[in-house]
Amino acid sequence: MYIANRECGKANKGSRIVGGTETLVNEYPWHVGLVRVVNGRKYLVCGGSIISNHWVLTAAHCIDSNAIEVLVGDHDFTTGTETQDPAYLYAVNWKVVHPDYVNSVNGFDIALLHTTQPLDFTKYGQAPVCLPPYKNRLYVGERVTVSGWGTTSEGGSISPTLQEADLFVCHNSYCNQAYNGIILNNMVCAAANGKDSCQGDSGGPLVYNNNGIYELIGVVSFGIGCARPGYPGVYTRVTSHVDWIQRYTGNLYTATSG
Repeated sequence: MYIANRECGKANKGSRIVGGTETLVNEYPWHVGLVRVVNGRKYLVCGGSIISNHWVLTAAHCIDSNAIEVLVGDHDFTTGTETQDPAYLYAVNWKVVHPDYVNSVNGFDIALLHTTQPLDFTKYGQAPVCLPPYKNRLYVGERVTVSGWGTTSEGGSISPTLQEADLFVCHNSYCNQAYNGIILNNMVCAAANGKDSCQGDSGGPLVYNNNGIYELIGVVSFGIGCARPGYPGVYTRVTSHVDWIQRYTGNLYTATSG
């Protein structure tokens, strides 16, 4: 069952990612942080995407830690003003790693997190991103957006505020020239001059704006360096895993095909 696209994938646009710009507060209401909280301080582990009121999609390599919590509604890690209410932190009671996952480069770098309590979309302004409606669409040449709190340069510091960058989807054959043939059909590559996802962005969303409705087409997985010329970022291709996602999660918010 597909839920109408009016219920998912809407960004809150009011008018670091390498080479990115700061997002508006809650601009991408599906973007969450996977964090450890120690003595009241949040430590970023990875990113993730809300796909329903109980489920978050992320990368498999992100969830080795047993202490991960899901942080929703935050924007600036340095202030904490967006997340003074403890209900913004959600405990995780179920982790599902793709059964074929071995490591990031084997192409199944994807996992699901189930929150103990449902995410309250009405109270906190969060919303799910849409899953893509066409499982065979490649999105080659399309402009897409990656977001995250990761480092703003290779080997640099984590960004205190959520960043975004527009990239373009590459053909896998081009990507394979850089990665010596290891790029599989269930991966998708994206790049732009001086822009890329980086350390700390893992698990976060790569989204496609389909006439104002955002479809989740990739999960930040791996790459050689950050924004190095000729080396696109590599993402887990969500269209290859929709059936697996829905096997565990049931009916989800999915963009309509019309």
